[in-house]
Amino acid sequence: MLKNKIVYARSCISAKILGKESIKNGCNAYIGYDDEFVFSIEIDKITRPLEDKTAEVFLKPSNSIAISLLKGNTVSEANNRSKEMIKKQIRESMTSNAKSDQKELIPLLLWNYDHQVSLGDQNARL
Repeated sequence: MLKNKIVYARSCISAKILGKESIKNGCNAYIGYDDEFVFSIEIDKITRPLEDKTAEVFLKPSNSIAISLLKGNTVSEANNRSKEMIKKQIRESMTSNAKSDQKELIPLLLWNYDHQVSLGDQNARL
């Protein structure tokens, strides 16, 4: 089913087995996570996720992968843009102006950065 496709899965640990097996079986490229995808939320926004600025810190870089692919960028470009967004958020969270709750997100952002992987043909496009 995934043969000759580009897959992005924001699914915990999916790249570890599914991603590798997909590539072996003809999937062009697979972007996913080789461990848990982690994020934090504002509990008072649980029923209004679009207002949750904390979750946005994690979801915006992740969502950018699909957006970048849909705009015709390569798998490599989509993956790198997402990771650049994560690095930018980490830098912003490390400034002296950052609130303490922003600084607490740094380890989670680093985790996602380290575990977001891109397999297969890095030059593939939709």
